[in-house]
Amino acid sequence: MNRKQYKKYCVSGEIYQEDFTKKRGYCLVKEGIIKELGVGEPPIEPVVTGTIIPMFVNSHTHLGDSIIDFEVSRIEKDELSLKELVGPGGIKHKRLEGASDREILKNIIDSLVKGERSGTGFFSDFREGGFRGSNTLKLASQKTNIPVKIMGRPKEVNIKNIESLLEVADGIGVSSVCDYTKREVDIFKKASVDLGIELAVHAGENKINQKNCLKESGKSEIKESIELDPNYIVHATNPLEGDLQSIYDKDIPVVICPRSNRITGAGMPPLIQMLELGIEVGIGTDNAMLCNPSVLEECRFIYKTFKNKLGKDGAVEIVKSATIGSGDIIGFDVRIKEGHRANMIVIEEKNKGILKMLAGEEKISTICRGQDVILNV
Repeated sequence: MNRKQYKKYCVSGEIYQEDFTKKRGYCLVKEGIIKELGVGEPPIEPVVTGTIIPMFVNSHTHLGDSIIDFEVSRIEKDELSLKELVGPGGIKHKRLEGASDREILKNIIDSLVKGERSGTGFFSDFREGGFRGSNTLKLASQKTNIPVKIMGRPKEVNIKNIESLLEVADGIGVSSVCDYTKREVDIFKKASVDLGIELAVHAGENKINQKNCLKESGKSEIKESIELDPNYIVHATNPLEGDLQSIYDKDIPVVICPRSNRITGAGMPPLIQMLELGIEVGIGTDNAMLCNPSVLEECRFIYKTFKNKLGKDGAVEIVKSATIGSGDIIGFDVRIKEGHRANMIVIEEKNKGILKMLAGEEKISTICRGQDVILNV
């Protein structure tokens, strides 16, 4: 890997600019800002030529889990349930409670850097551990200069704790409405309205929570979560009848994490139905103890799993969801556009760029981040 810094540079090729419209041309960057998107002969010699897309946006992670060295096969062999692994009082939370801030910080930094090296430049994280947990993540973001939307979670649910949390967090990331009393859920909703903050929630990840909610309240976990008026829902892997229509009707985006769902046995998200309904879909990698933070790997898995059901432009649509789509959901505009900071990936120039990249036949050759150009990724 060769990292160089330029006051002025140019990249050329097939550029997916603005709202993912492909044009053959060049992108001129001055002092880290995209100054010109043009066609024809580049004004200066390009540092690299290829297929150019925005950097990936990881719209759902649990980076604190990076500290946990976990044997995935234990879940796949049904030795552990999802609740035993990541639920309240489970393996993950016990390990995090016993870890030092320094340990957690180091491992989060390692995950952020690993993600960036695979083209993932932006993250949104559901961070447990109250003020302490969110502050550790904020430090990791500052030390690496990699942007992270911090969706924090108070240890005890009350307005005072939420207000304190928001000194370092950007919003609230609710694990599941099933993990809280009705009073606590109401506090989350009141806080999001009164304080004008973002709120997102896990919902429909597993069938058990869906059925338990239905039995106790007459509504599925997804429909109970919709009543929180969240900015987005994570997973929706196991929707019950009417759930997806309700999500669409309320114009709520969904962030899917298929690799994690496969490992935990939750199933596969109904991606095709979501897209057919018109639900806005983002892509995340979920727990760092289960999946590495590479959105490229997530996209490859999605393409392999759903390619026979996607149309001829399926590969492009997946990457669009993983870049500007995910960015729009969590609040990072990563479009390749004049006036924007350069945050771009260049796929080596061979055949059909995006399609070949998702098929594993082409790789990312270069990453552009502001004035930095990372060659030979």
